[in-house]
Amino acid sequence: MIPPMSLQMLAENALKHNQASRAMPLQISLSIKANELVFCNPLQPKQNTEKSTGLGVKNIAERYFNFANKHIRVHKNETHFCIYLPLIFK
Repeated sequence: MIPPMSLQMLAENALKHNQASRAMPLQISLSIKANELVFCNPLQPKQNTEKSTGLGVKNIAERYFNFANKHIRVHKNETHFCIYLPLIFK
């Protein structure tokens, strides 16, 4: 119901941009709401990292549009980063 490798790309993106350790685990949540898969992670920015280019999210958005002519939604606030992936029913 989602393009191949989408979840892996989102997990890699979360790990790339956030710190994770035993003391501070990175807890990723997945849920389904209103025909969308919602992938959220808390913001735990790594120290001294290069600025994000947004290429990972852009690739997922392009893949979605090319695969199913649908758009993803991205929501970021002070504490969390969430991506809403429309479920594809064919």
